[in-house]
Amino acid sequence: MGYDYQQQLEFNFEGQFLGFVGPANKSDYLPKYLRVRVLSEEMQIKLPKALRLAGGLNLQPGERILVTGRGKFNRYARELKLKAAQIVPLPNSLPNSLPNSLPNSLSDNLPDNLPNNLPNSLPDSLLNSLVDDPADSLSTTLTNGCEILNGLVSAAPVNSAKSKIKVLVCQKSGCLKKGGRGLCEALQQALCQRNLDQHVTIKPTGCLKCCSSAPNLVMMPGNRRYKEVRPKTLGQIADSIAQSLGMS
Repeated sequence: MGYDYQQQLEFNFEGQFLGFVGPANKSDYLPKYLRVRVLSEEMQIKLPKALRLAGGLNLQPGERILVTGRGKFNRYARELKLKAAQIVPLPNSLPNSLPNSLPNSLSDNLPDNLPNNLPNSLPDSLLNSLVDDPADSLSTTLTNGCEILNGLVSAAPVNSAKSKIKVLVCQKSGCLKKGGRGLCEALQQALCQRNLDQHVTIKPTGCLKCCSSAPNLVMMPGNRRYKEVRPKTLGQIADSIAQSLGMS
């Protein structure tokens, strides 16, 4: 049995624009990352191609901006990758005097020497809070209007018993031949024994793209994958579902 450590989140940061970081291929002349200071922390957010090509990235160092987007957090590797979807300059936000230590901006020209020690994700102080309690840390409203929306949707426990869980069960012939036949009925029985059948929907589906580790289950929301599922592991899966529902 295994599961996917990748967790998705949506973010909404208000902070101070510090500059752009260019591509590895300098002939491209397009910024690849956005550097922004949120509270006292500095982070680096990837720009999608649509924003790299947009003419609206005419930002000045020190300007207050609002950045929204999505990210993926790997709890096992402690890595968080952020990708912007929208950048909005905030009105009347440019300070009278800029910090003396601001790096070069790529608004006019890309710097020749790009920094090689910039973080690719949130700083350790925020990463530690994600690992300790992702549900609480991602729902906390930070001062200065910085808020991460929705939170992690995979491994974070759901605190309401009214929440619904959907379990996708592969019904492709390969999975059925490797022990998947009767899996839906066996899982339903395990859920009924724990009084979870009213809170979980079991949905037979097509290929889940993990044929080598069949049979497979996927728990939604969160896209948590269980591989090489056997009848003796269904009890553990049901217990995990109960924990996600806050009913353990």
